[in-house]
Amino acid sequence: MNQTAVISQPGERTKAAGQPEKVKWSAMTSPTRITANGAFQVRVQAEIASGYHLYSTSQAPGGPVPTSITLPAGQLFWQPWPHVAAAWAAPVKTFSPEFGMEVEYHVGKMIFDLYGAAKTDAAPGAHELVIEIHYQLCDKHTCLIPETKQLRVPIEVISAEAEAQPSAKGNGAGKTVAKPGSKEAMIERLRAIMQIPDKKKREAGLWQLAADCPKSDVPYQMLANPFLARADFRAATAIYRKGLAVNPNSDALHAALLGCSAKKAPRGAKQRFIRRFPRSSYTARFLGELAAEASSPAARLNLLRRAAAVNKEDFFVSFSTLSDLCWELAIKNPAAAAKLEAAWLAKRRSARGGGDMPFYIRDAAVARTEFFVALANCDGLLKRGKAKAEVAAVEKVAAPDIPHLGVDDHDRVLLALMRAKVLAAAGKGQRAYDELISHDHLLISDEMLTAAIKLGAKLGKSRRQIEADAWQQRLSAENVVADFKVPGSRGRTIKASDYLGRILLVNTWNPG
Repeated sequence: MNQTAVISQPGERTKAAGQPEKVKWSAMTSPTRITANGAFQVRVQAEIASGYHLYSTSQAPGGPVPTSITLPAGQLFWQPWPHVAAAWAAPVKTFSPEFGMEVEYHVGKMIFDLYGAAKTDAAPGAHELVIEIHYQLCDKHTCLIPETKQLRVPIEVISAEAEAQPSAKGNGAGKTVAKPGSKEAMIERLRAIMQIPDKKKREAGLWQLAADCPKSDVPYQMLANPFLARADFRAATAIYRKGLAVNPNSDALHAALLGCSAKKAPRGAKQRFIRRFPRSSYTARFLGELAAEASSPAARLNLLRRAAAVNKEDFFVSFSTLSDLCWELAIKNPAAAAKLEAAWLAKRRSARGGGDMPFYIRDAAVARTEFFVALANCDGLLKRGKAKAEVAAVEKVAAPDIPHLGVDDHDRVLLALMRAKVLAAAGKGQRAYDELISHDHLLISDEMLTAAIKLGAKLGKSRRQIEADAWQQRLSAENVVADFKVPGSRGRTIKASDYLGRILLVNTWNPG
């Protein structure tokens, strides 16, 4: 990913010499080269000085100034989806007596992600994207005057290639006039239809759109959604069949028909879909579902390899299937998972000159590569019998906390399994067993349960005892007892701890 330098807006207020800035802003785009009408992501980063905070983009009105990040009018770029910029990490929420309301604020390092697009009449060449930030900084005692800052980021518009969609003239307001019959025209019509308040007129508009765009599955999906929300699968099925009568080779409608039931789609039906549409993105999904139902790790791994081979050019499909495959590989061979993840990341970075990955996919791929490498390092020390070094290494490993995705349960399970292996090899079997037993995914992870059973057997525990220990840990974690004591009759003191294992009804009265 190419990070671009930030150039201050001329005339911007500068800080006094030697006085550090209370917040440092920078920005980058992905991709850095786009065609006219092409979309891109913008990532704005803030480094807030210690002791200060700025308020979230979702801060409610009537209090402090919320942070606003926009692409101002009057340039070749605009926001096709002018919603609030997504922030990471989540803001701190607390009640403020000074404002008399709940406030949301950020501290430390922050990122804000939003989307932009070039206008259809953007001329090829080097340009600057202008990003405007309006914010207010406060400390524990005072709030500074709200500021507006502009960042300028280089971005290049390139000539449309043969496969690029035909350009149209802009309407001067950032929006574009789509070519009749194009995908953009259909989306514009769909947006207008979904804003119709009358239900019958909206439905009639969708049927007309389906008639005018016979190769599109979207109108049928929109028509079926209200019935799916009510679990009226019969009505939804009838709509999908009407769409298939017009477009019998629509993989999207065939996939929707497979999922149009309260029950899981039969294995045979999924396999028939896979044979008919071997390159469909839905094929990757169905292969993943079949892998989850596989009877052996080898069969599961084979199905995941097949899923990863489908639609390699599609970022979202290939990333999802790659993640499933790497998690499966990492259980036995974290080095192989690290190699596969790193190879995928390198290939994506080199595609089209690099830098065209969505930010959250890039973040996840980088973080997981580092995570698998760390697990592989622990595994290598384990095989070489270096007990002290392996325990020290595994203590430093943390499951990756990925922006906008958080910590994935698969990563947590992998880390727990590695910790158990390392601790057991270092002669700390009881600690390894206790950590596995207290893990909240033990009873839903076959690999973790198998590891706990092996460790428990060495400690003289039967499978029934191990499962009982796990349930006891789960109940203790989910049913926290609030211990208290109150005066009773005849000078007796009643304590909650006296009623452990029994039902205790507490009747409270608040005279206020």
